[in-house]
This record gives sequence, C-alpha cells and structure tokens, in this order.
Amino acid sequence: MKFDYERKANMNIVKKALSTLGGILLAALLLAALAPKATHGIVAALVQVTNTTADPASTLDADKATRIPYQETSNVFCNGGVSLCTFDFNAPQAGYRLVVENVSAILVTQPGAASMPTGYLVSPYGYLSFTGNLTEVFFPPPAIVGPSVTVNQSVTTYFDHTDAPPKVEIIVDFSAFAGQTVTLTGHLIDCSVVGCPAVQ
Repeated sequence: MKFDYERKANMNIVKKALSTLGGILLAALLLAALAPKATHGIVAALVQVTNTTADPASTLDADKATRIPYQETSNVFCNGGVSLCTFDFNAPQAGYRLVVENVSAILVTQPGAASMPTGYLVSPYGYLSFTGNLTEVFFPPPAIVGPSVTVNQSVTTYFDHTDAPPKVEIIVDFSAFAGQTVTLTGHLIDCSVVGCPAVQ
C-alpha cells in the first residue's frame, strides 16, 4: 500500500516535470517564431526616412541622376555677304540620347548690316526642307545688328546615335574671312539605365 502511494507520488512529480518542460519548450518555440517579426519591426522603425523642409531627403530619380552634361562648339569661316552657313556637330555615341536645350552663337557681320540672323536646328524632328528637317527657329527679329551679333535661344530636340548628327544653319550678312561660332548645350541620357523610348 505504501509502495503504491510512493509510486503514484513519483508519477505525479514526473508528470508535473514533463508538463513544465513541455510548457517551456512551447514558449521557446513561440518566441523563436515571433522573434524575427519583432526584429523586422524594430529594423523597419530604425530605417524610416523622413522628408521635412528642414532636413529634406534625396529624391533624385534615375533619369536626372544619370544625365551627363553636354556642350559642343562649332567654329566655321562663312562666305561674306548674305548667305547660308552650316555648323556641324557630333552625334551621340551608341546607347545614349542627346537632348539639345540651348543654341547660342557669336556672329561677325558686315559693318552696317541690316539683315537679321535667322537660324535653324536641323534634326530628325521638324518640317522637311531641301536641307533636312528644320526645327526650332531661333534668333528671330529683333536682334542686335552691328559688327558682331550675340544670340541665344532655348530649344528642345532629341538625337539618337542612329539619327543624322545635329546641324545648325544660319542666314545673315556675314563678314568675309571672319570666324563664326555656334554652341549647343544640353545633356546626354544613358539609355541602358532609363531606356530611350521612341520620340512621339
């Protein structure tokens, strides 16, 4: 009788120990399952980006971040008198698109010349003429006329490496044997980063 009582007591102790051990094991499994979520929550809270006017976050997109500044100058000796003078520029290299945003020129004209300079950017986009597709008429009257004329015009047109290279044509009363200068400025787009869809 005493033996049965001791055996039952021992069995109760073993059951309690196993029950406690099982509870601890279950708690450990739950903690292991929930710990990554809690950790992710803490990490997410630590890396939240705030964008205030006092401390703005960087918001540059890939297009603007990969733009390469572009500037090219063409120097030409033009025929004297009222004539058409052509200024040639390089096409962008393969994989890039050139965006021309400004045309400026320093033109040496005949003393007392009365004609105003008219210029065209020859590009793939524009109306067709005998010299190519003319776009963006610049240097419209009135212009300052004298021994030299400085002109500046904003434009927007595009050139891919498969297009004909940029060309500028200017008509004015040029001074003979004088160098004329035209400069294009803008930027190059890396098509491998942002893509270069067809211009619509």
